[in-house]
Amino acid sequence: MSKLELFVYRRLKLLRRFSQIGILLLIVAIPILNHFQITFIIGTFYSMSIGHLDFADPTMVLQTILLQKQIYFPLLLAGALPIIISLLFGRIFCSWICPFNAIAEFIFWMQKKIKGKKSRKLSEVKNPRPHYFWIAFGISITIVMVFGIPFMSYISAPGLISSQVADAVFIGQVGLEILLIAAILIVELILFRRVWCKYLCPIGVMISLFRFKHTMNVKFEADKCTGNRKISWCNEVCQLKLNPKQNGTSPYCINCGDCVDICQKKFGKALTFTFHKEI
Repeated sequence: MSKLELFVYRRLKLLRRFSQIGILLLIVAIPILNHFQITFIIGTFYSMSIGHLDFADPTMVLQTILLQKQIYFPLLLAGALPIIISLLFGRIFCSWICPFNAIAEFIFWMQKKIKGKKSRKLSEVKNPRPHYFWIAFGISITIVMVFGIPFMSYISAPGLISSQVADAVFIGQVGLEILLIAAILIVELILFRRVWCKYLCPIGVMISLFRFKHTMNVKFEADKCTGNRKISWCNEVCQLKLNPKQNGTSPYCINCGDCVDICQKKFGKALTFTFHKEI
């Protein structure tokens, strides 16, 4: 293992927290800078411009094409960078960049702190079948095509959060859309742990489409594992309740690295990131 890999693995969770906090600060900073006529960077998580470079959520690109029934080449280019990142690193946007995930993780962390040891229950985890993922996305696409409405814009959590922050800065108020974010978080807190990111988020589904056999994923080496094959802490720390020791984590895994982090520190370094697993 190279020095760079050792550095990353030893500080994996810390690096991700820096990324998440930085993104949340950026979401607040952009409209404040724009308010003072500093426009080097403008936009929200729907679409953003940095200098002369334009970026767009691939889900919004697809939705625009479906609604307008034509292909706009500059729009395709704007969606290219997120797609390239997904091809290389999988759903890393979800775990390292998405503001909704950062907020949901914080709430989940607070819940565990409040419950204390009662929340630490090791149990066998089986990875869900992928068709649940595709059904939810298919319904979203169908609504867009049949009713001709930008449905995915209405349920884009990172887009809604960033646009509501901008509204708060520019007009001093937020819209009712923020209630959707609150409702999702409440459902996840009370009923279904991280159900939105795991099964329903259209952005997560869209990103997961762009992968190939060299897309980054979690690799498990059984001969190095010092934990239980079915029940261990790498299962428990996964917020999406996946089992990295079994096949079938794709398309759900968001490459957050929490399982890799705890395995590297306590359980034999059996879990690592790799770019060489066949899909």
